[in-house]
Amino acid sequence: MVLFCETYLLISSHNGRYKRVVAHRGSVTAPRSSINGDLMTNFDPIQNYIYSKRNGGLRISLGGLNPTGASCEIINEHGNPKLIGKCHRQVWYSKKRIPRTNVSDDLSMIRFGIGDAYEEELQKHWEKQGILLASNLKIKAPIGVCSDGEQIDMSGEIDAILRMAEMDDKGRVIGMNMDEAVAIEVKSTRGYFSEKVLLGKANKMYPIGFPKMEHLMQTGMYLHTRKVVEDTYGVKIPYGIIVYGLVDACKTNQFRIELSNGYDGEILVKTMDGRLITPVTDPMSMLEGADYKSIQGLTIENILERYVLSYEKLKADTPPERDFSLRFSDELFEELKSQGELTKTKMAAFAKSHITPVGDWQCSYCDWKDECYPFGVMTELVESGGITKEDAMRELGF
Repeated sequence: MVLFCETYLLISSHNGRYKRVVAHRGSVTAPRSSINGDLMTNFDPIQNYIYSKRNGGLRISLGGLNPTGASCEIINEHGNPKLIGKCHRQVWYSKKRIPRTNVSDDLSMIRFGIGDAYEEELQKHWEKQGILLASNLKIKAPIGVCSDGEQIDMSGEIDAILRMAEMDDKGRVIGMNMDEAVAIEVKSTRGYFSEKVLLGKANKMYPIGFPKMEHLMQTGMYLHTRKVVEDTYGVKIPYGIIVYGLVDACKTNQFRIELSNGYDGEILVKTMDGRLITPVTDPMSMLEGADYKSIQGLTIENILERYVLSYEKLKADTPPERDFSLRFSDELFEELKSQGELTKTKMAAFAKSHITPVGDWQCSYCDWKDECYPFGVMTELVESGGITKEDAMRELGF
């Protein structure tokens, strides 16, 4: 469809009135809908935003490993050994630039955008109050050495560095310490599970909440490498703070994170006034024989040991073994069940079907799940020769 059009300018005259002047005459071709010939039916601002969010500007990395790639072997509150954090195979896929097979959906892109907006809003007001020393601060520091002598670097981005300040009960700054600062990590989340874990809602073990392990390790690594930040800005950073925002419930919680030995040692979780947070064993759980203990082994040294191991695996041309499972083996399922590590929902789903992916959450949410498990829960059986690819596909219903 060709439309005749004129473009006008409004020009102010000497008497204060405006007169219309033709600036352009010509024709334009109007886009037609592929459905009914109406104009502009494919205009979608939200989908445009999602496209931009997914394919936005270049994200510059300083190289090396990343704080979000941390992992650690701990003894959890139940007294059981447990691997937490990022799978080394996932790190290998990422660093080798293997194409993602399970990309985030449109809804996730919107959630990421809300998280970014939450962080930017906090930064804006910290700056208005005069306490924002730096935001989205990129850092790079050595964290270890390979067996062949190659230096291992870690690079990341700290959400904010705030000057230490004294505030009244309304949060107004009444005094500022120019020699001390705090590292801030902002996390946005949502849902009942987040309220239970992070805020302590119906949480018998941690009634005031407890940070996610991945966020603890990330913040711990920033504290481990903070010397370069301290030297750059001429301040001491005694601790970090994880700020959680539950965007659906409009609730927040904060945790003070310290290292037991300056730049090393155990990662400690405290309340904002400095009280150590430890697990609580409620009376009913005591009657059932439970006795929850503080997490053991969550140390910078153990995290660094896993970083070195991960970096060594990156030198290989083939991916390392999986650290987690899409579906637990029968033996592991029974072991986790006896340790009280499984919810009733997971136990029911595992018993209902042998092809239901009841396993570690790290596999369920991995961007390379289909690359790592091309035959779903039957993949490991195919790899061991226990079943053919064709039979596996039939078993999965294809």
